Amino acid sequence: ERYNFRAIDYVPKENIVDVWRGGWDEEAGTTPPKEVNKYVIRYGLSNKNLIWYIQPHLPYPERGLRRRLIIKNGCLNIEGRWSPKTSKQEYVSDYMANLDLVLRYVKALVKRIKKFTENIVITSDHGELLGEWGLFSHIRRLRLPELVVVPWLVVE
Repeated sequence: ERYNFRAIDYVPKENIVDVWRGGWDEEAGTTPPKEVNKYVIRYGLSNKNLIWYIQPHLPYPERGLRRRLIIKNGCLNIEGRWSPKTSKQEYVSDYMANLDLVLRYVKALVKRIKKFTENIVITSDHGELLGEWGLFSHIRRLRLPELVVVPWLVVE
């Protein structure tokens, strides 16, 4: 099954700001969370907002996993199975560092926008495998609880 979600199918085009178009960092291979925050501040908030950070998601630029993936020709194969060129501990450590990075930016943005809105929910679009079932990353066709039951919280 394919995931065919497109914001344009649910949100008027004039309300979509594609941060990656101007905020993409070629060297990091991603749109850093600082760019997401800059765009929210620049464009402001409306009645309802979906602010989507790419992190934590490969590549993990803060700890150099992208560089190791390129130099060592990958740590995961297409099935999410481990290749011994990067240690599992390095992968998990890089994931956690990337999660910490994005949560710092989420926290800073929440502090800034909390006075303008009373309802803030933080969630994800999928979970991540960090060695469960002998797998890593997120493999779209799998319906494992670690991937489809996503974390969320309401900011009070």
